[in-house]
Amino acid sequence: MPPSRSPSPTLTKPTQSTPGPRAGALQNGFHKALEATLNKCDYKNFAACFPTAAQYAPQALRDFHRDFVGKLGEVARGELENVLTERDVVRGLNELDTLVAEARTRKEAAEAESKEKGIDITVPAAYALQSLTYTSVDVVC
Repeated sequence: MPPSRSPSPTLTKPTQSTPGPRAGALQNGFHKALEATLNKCDYKNFAACFPTAAQYAPQALRDFHRDFVGKLGEVARGELENVLTERDVVRGLNELDTLVAEARTRKEAAEAESKEKGIDITVPAAYALQSLTYTSVDVVC
């Protein structure tokens, strides 16, 4: 088979594997929600589900509750890490952060350039509203 003469693919800028703003916010939100959930599972609520054990073996039930809540938190954190790894979420969210930052930079540069040249780049409200109407297209639901 002859060697391929197709051009090499363009290299993309490597994305850091450490969480950026969006990935960090996702992880922080998950951990806060998990902690709030685990805090709701206090011993009093847990013991109400097992009244006989709470009455006759309270220390054993306390130990079980502590172990249960600890293991539940450990498993939930592990599952989040698995999802983040399997779906490459951190890289994807970091790429989104990069795209948003680049778009902001381009927008600011275009606004500055248009201001220097005295060009109004805003879309008139009447035109924007007109473009949103469906006068010539039938919408079928």
